Amino acid sequence: MYEFNTMDNWRTKRNELAQTDSGWLIEKPEFRIAVLIPENSGIYSIVSDECKRILKLDDECKFIVEKFVAGGTAEYLLDRYIDLILGKEKPYHAILTIGLSSTLAAKRGTQKQKNKTPIVFSAVTAPTARNLIHSYKESRNNLIGVAVAPPCQLIPIQLLKLLDPKAKSFFVPYREDSVDGQILDDMQKAQKHFALRGMKITFYPFSGKRLAQDLFDKMSEYDAVVAPEAGVTAHDRDAIIEYCKKANIPVHADGAEAIKKGAVFAVMSDIKYVAKKTAHMLSRVTKDGYKPSNLPCSELVKSRRLLFNANSSGVTFSEEYKMMLETCTKNNVPLPRQLEDEKLLLAYCEDNSLGLQEAMRALTKQIEEQVDYITNEPVSTDSDVIDMSQVAAQKPAEPKPFKQRQEEKKKKIESDINKIIHKGFVQSLYIAGPQAIQAAAQRMEEKDRHRPLSAIQFAQSLEEAVGLDIQMPPGNTVHATIMQPPRAETIAHYLKEYMGSDLRSAYFLIGHDALQDGSYISSFSVQAKMLNFRVNPIIVENEFDIQRAMEKHQKRHNAFFSVAHLISPSLMEGMVFYGDEFKIMTLAPSLEIGKKSPLSFGFNPQAFSEEVSPFQQLSPYLYARVIPADLLYLHGANTARLITMGYKKAHERALKRAHKIVLTS
Repeated sequence: MYEFNTMDNWRTKRNELAQTDSGWLIEKPEFRIAVLIPENSGIYSIVSDECKRILKLDDECKFIVEKFVAGGTAEYLLDRYIDLILGKEKPYHAILTIGLSSTLAAKRGTQKQKNKTPIVFSAVTAPTARNLIHSYKESRNNLIGVAVAPPCQLIPIQLLKLLDPKAKSFFVPYREDSVDGQILDDMQKAQKHFALRGMKITFYPFSGKRLAQDLFDKMSEYDAVVAPEAGVTAHDRDAIIEYCKKANIPVHADGAEAIKKGAVFAVMSDIKYVAKKTAHMLSRVTKDGYKPSNLPCSELVKSRRLLFNANSSGVTFSEEYKMMLETCTKNNVPLPRQLEDEKLLLAYCEDNSLGLQEAMRALTKQIEEQVDYITNEPVSTDSDVIDMSQVAAQKPAEPKPFKQRQEEKKKKIESDINKIIHKGFVQSLYIAGPQAIQAAAQRMEEKDRHRPLSAIQFAQSLEEAVGLDIQMPPGNTVHATIMQPPRAETIAHYLKEYMGSDLRSAYFLIGHDALQDGSYISSFSVQAKMLNFRVNPIIVENEFDIQRAMEKHQKRHNAFFSVAHLISPSLMEGMVFYGDEFKIMTLAPSLEIGKKSPLSFGFNPQAFSEEVSPFQQLSPYLYARVIPADLLYLHGANTARLITMGYKKAHERALKRAHKIVLTS
């Protein structure tokens, strides 16, 4: 067989081959390539195997690829294998190294032995590559290869923060011998960046063949973990993911396999493209006979893509947000500052009724840091927020006619919903109130900007609920929560239980903007009549109206009450305040805001959990539940106020009854 010189173009030698009786006998030249990798998994195995596959497709020559697995990134392991490669009796035509540690070992070995065997490196970060060679245009040594832009150290933390806005501490373990100076510098900058935002980032260097137990012990103290790209081996990564999966700690890692093993986020480089470029360079320095010093290196900038495990996280991203995340990952840049703080979820109440606002807070309590709340009036948590002493001195403005107010409210809802539907990067919507739900359904249909929707409203039944006939494309759902209003019978009996025969009249306060259901309001009069007292509805616009009504009816045998979906927080606070001032019995429609009222009747937070009130699937995209009034509401009582008002015995009797009473003081 003819002995080929790899530094010459083998095609020029073809004419020197012997001619036989059957014609020209042309033997394919052989090129032997040694592959040095720390471990036979992850990017190391994929790049080496893909290079081998590509080279075998060459019809003009034969490539023999032999893999050497060092079993770790330690210098002594890799140096031993590079000595083995260079000491072979039949020399290799090129050495393929994947990753920084293998490349440094190959460079050390060839320089030490003054060996000019071409080294083709792959999957080395660009800053490191610049230290290995003179320049990308000319290496001026025996190295050439494919460099990738260093990973952005901000994105993994930003993504994990999006997943859990409450997360404050992040653990980033990395192998000391796998990270170069540029990446360490980027890590320090990331640490400072997040420290300014009240977040703790711990970069934890380690070494050794196996992960030590103290690393896992340390890991358990953090809210989330990053197994950094090029900073850990595939074996390290898998061990970290396995531990965090058991400990319920979210992980951002490297490679598609990370998602399969349980990571929530992963960054995957276009490894096949990296391998294709690497195989081309191997062919150039062997088959084509070029010296590495005469060839340019390649730097891949936009080679990454984001992978997301929606099943394990329970979080979905809108198409706009996905595009933004993928663009940032591909271009290796952090999320824009304004989007880093953007809320993923948006909650909108169509009015400032106490019921809708408290229901919204109850439904979103576990994710409240991810939610941007839009309401006409914020929910107050203290009963003395309003200075009632100033209210009486203020002359109320002349109210507009009810019909005009409702028309203006409808227009405002439609305007608000239109802005919400067009708001970018919002993942899911929580909409409370029938008019807003109807508007959202129509606008999403018209603009084809569908998002998962949680619809919240008061209604007696599913049939009475509105806005649930919306059509959703695959991947989007509607979760409808229908809350039954308080039953008139329950309210009437609760007042009667405490006041007994003293109770003659109960005044039902209704906010002037409330959608007044005549049959529902009249049901209170029916129930009261059966218990020998009267219910008198009073429409109130402001605290002045409440003060005037209580001054007029401040007798011991009278009481004032309301229900959550027909009054605002500020009006309810006015009722409690003036009830105390005039020593009148009041029943407030909230256990929390109305806790200073003698009696209260408010939401049971547990009723909103899916374990207690599960959704029923009614169509491929519609899930609905009706929470019955008997489950939704709890009785409340302020012991101190009741005793002061002379209802001690009645209170003691009530506590012995079957229904549970929440003591608000």
